[in-house]
Amino acid sequence: MIYRSSSWHLTIGLFTMLLASSSLGGDALMVAARSTVQQAEEMVQSGKFETAGALLSNLDCKGHGGCETLRQFSRGFLYQAWAGADRQHRDLFLALAVEFYDDAHQISPENVQILGNLSLAARSAGNLDIAVEAAEELVALDPGGAYENYLFLGDLLLAQDDQQGAIKAYQSAIKSNRARPGAHRRLMNLYIGKRNNNEVFRYSQQMGRDFPEIAIGGFSFTVNSEYRHEGVRAEKALIRWVALSADLGQISARELYTLPLPAVWNFDGIKELHKVIGEGKIDIRWWSENDERRDAVSRLLRRQAAMIRAAENSESLDRQNLALKLLSQAVTIAPHFEAYLHGPLKGDSNAQLDAAADLVSLHHAIKADANYEVLTDISAAQLEDMTQVLFSGKARAYAAGQLDTIQRYHTVLGMVYFETGRIESDWADNAEYQLYHALQTAERIASDKPGRYQPLPELERMLADVYFQRGEKGKGAERSLRAAMGFLETDNLPAAAAALNSAVGSGADINKTEAVASILHGRKLIDDEEFQAAEVAASSARMSAELAWLVDPGTLPLDADFVARQRFKALADLANKLDGVGRSDLARQFYTQALDGAYRQK
Repeated sequence: MIYRSSSWHLTIGLFTMLLASSSLGGDALMVAARSTVQQAEEMVQSGKFETAGALLSNLDCKGHGGCETLRQFSRGFLYQAWAGADRQHRDLFLALAVEFYDDAHQISPENVQILGNLSLAARSAGNLDIAVEAAEELVALDPGGAYENYLFLGDLLLAQDDQQGAIKAYQSAIKSNRARPGAHRRLMNLYIGKRNNNEVFRYSQQMGRDFPEIAIGGFSFTVNSEYRHEGVRAEKALIRWVALSADLGQISARELYTLPLPAVWNFDGIKELHKVIGEGKIDIRWWSENDERRDAVSRLLRRQAAMIRAAENSESLDRQNLALKLLSQAVTIAPHFEAYLHGPLKGDSNAQLDAAADLVSLHHAIKADANYEVLTDISAAQLEDMTQVLFSGKARAYAAGQLDTIQRYHTVLGMVYFETGRIESDWADNAEYQLYHALQTAERIASDKPGRYQPLPELERMLADVYFQRGEKGKGAERSLRAAMGFLETDNLPAAAAALNSAVGSGADINKTEAVASILHGRKLIDDEEFQAAEVAASSARMSAELAWLVDPGTLPLDADFVARQRFKALADLANKLDGVGRSDLARQFYTQALDGAYRQK
């Protein structure tokens, strides 16, 4: 792979190691050459360029190929570094760097590091033909660095105004690694620069899910370049621009003015958009006509509510009620579940569920605040009315077998019923049923895919409260203990302590509560600013007394995976503390123990 200019001081050392590991590096001449190069490298780092140059010039390789390769490469490095320090002679030094790198390349034509440095130096010298030639050889010889090398080659070809060559290079980079954004962004910018409207729109649609920030720029370009003569495509681009911008939290009056104004584009969609964003008016008739538009405007209303909550005057009851109104409208207008199973919204997050979750959370926050005794716009009855829409979506999610969506429907329904005080009923329309099945579905997901495990302590705490209200003390105690363990998993130690106190006070299993208490004590002890990490770590007696479960975790009557995760967290935190007080020796021991325990658990 190509070594970037920020890492020049490492380059010679890496190259020396490369030669040392090869068949060229075993004799006395090479040992002496490596020693000389290392001295020269230190001089270059200290700015003693002339001394380093003399040292390398006097190195007699006696015709030895490995030695001569290293010597010429090092001289190329010297002059490239010198060019960065001496502007007056920059062009001369870069030309010399290219010359010496090329000499090294002629001796060792398949050495990828030489090719990388040669290409970089040639680019800096403005010799793009040599830079491109070296980069093309590099991509053929270095499959391990394909992404970076193709990206660099594309940049060089673009600098030569070879746009088609650059496109092919960027596409090759993407083929080698689709998960990195750099080549995608360059390709989009190239299409936009060429004003290739078809490719910009196509690629924006392709990028929408994986790289929405790239797609937004493409959709904005499409709107601005086509609204006068390609109205249908401009409208489609506008819809996706709104949806993605809202999801990323990048939609506001300022961003709106990057699009055509209503005075220029006499179009209902853009007019209504200005009313919602600029004036806070919910006037969305055009946006209500199909699922794509409804999805986009639902996301927009949810984003507007979030902006209200984040504003300085957000504590105003009027402002909070406006946020509730926006979220209620977002739930009402969002497409139903089927829209996300097929068609253009397939695979997108469910906008209705997202808005419903925000609505319930905000309702709870307002009701729980002592300053707000009355909810004027969204009553508990209106909140419960929303459950009919959610029940319909949940039934369809079950029919489709989508566990993630099923869990989310149960979660939001459980929150609604908990919020409205419906804790039991003869059917499924109660908090206990919905919260229990949300947690059960999460466990099912985790059993199929352990990496998807979610502790969900807030739901456990709600369910515990439901059981306490129903007089089922034993079930409440069990769920409180599970909530305490979940809060430990999410590192919320105060909440874990509160849930544990509830479990203990309600008669939860004494052995398990004591085990969780010992873990919580250890986590809190290590977290304490006054904790003397080095003193405790150095004392086996104190470790045994205060952090016994770290020494022998197998004695705890708890799930082994849970204990292993807690032990890893505690040991890693302890090692960080030791590092902070200069005891890196002890820190390494605890880091090793943490990683070893995690590895054995897997």
